[in-house]
Amino acid sequence: MITAPFFQHVLVAVEPEDDCASIDAAHRLALAFGAALSVVQVVPSAPWPDNDTKSVQAEDVAALQALDALVAKRTTREAGSFQSAVVHGEPAEAIIGYAQRQQASLVVVGTHGRRGLERLVLGSVAASVIRTAPCSVLVARASAPEQGPIVTACDLAVRMDPVIAAAGAVAKQLGERMMVLHAVEPNMSDAAIVATTIFSGVVPQQPDKPTVDAIKEAATGALRAELASAAVDASTEIAAGPAGPLALARAQEQNASLIVVGSHNRGRVARLLLGSVAEEVVRGASCNVLVVR
Repeated sequence: MITAPFFQHVLVAVEPEDDCASIDAAHRLALAFGAALSVVQVVPSAPWPDNDTKSVQAEDVAALQALDALVAKRTTREAGSFQSAVVHGEPAEAIIGYAQRQQASLVVVGTHGRRGLERLVLGSVAASVIRTAPCSVLVARASAPEQGPIVTACDLAVRMDPVIAAAGAVAKQLGERMMVLHAVEPNMSDAAIVATTIFSGVVPQQPDKPTVDAIKEAATGALRAELASAAVDASTEIAAGPAGPLALARAQEQNASLIVVGSHNRGRVARLLLGSVAEEVVRGASCNVLVVR
């Protein structure tokens, strides 16, 4: 059963050039879950030693006051209803370190409102946080609708209960309807067919419609079992095609406010790999994206 608060401590990382979408999203989720809210701004480390301690401290105090004022203006929260900090270091590492010290259950980051691949490039602060955060990460977009359905991209080949539980909790607390999508790709790509033909001399047989329908029926049953186990109410769709583009298309069609994806927990920490469905969705979405650990 899902019990609130699913997220107990929401941490939002704010950069000076942010469009405040991250603050808005973090505030809304913290309110919905009755969670603590922390705000952190990272001052990049200087490339040379800075011995003027008083000057640095004065700048930090001014930055903290500006941060508090910004959060209060965006959220109407009063002083003392949220924690704030200005820390020094390499931005992504400092955010991750602060999230660990605060035992955050969700980190919210922004993407500065850029379009396309420029919005989240390999090596950016947001991408690095997504790859290495100890908890789930929400990527906030200024273009995201404040309200709207939640599209959850599922992969039945891996463990999906954390993703379904997180999506279900958010849908319940925000009062949004939820749709769970599983993509099946029963057909080989043109490139794979050509390669197989070249090396074997035999054109591989493609699955016929009854086979594809049987795969979809089995996947539907598995998906509904996952939802029942998590006590989550959601519609389901099994579609043929690549998972990333399908999830993005459904979110666009439904004017979704959020897409939820998993990170598949590879290695010592959950990683978002180049070319993965999660990264494809984060790069291409016009709404908010929750990457679940």
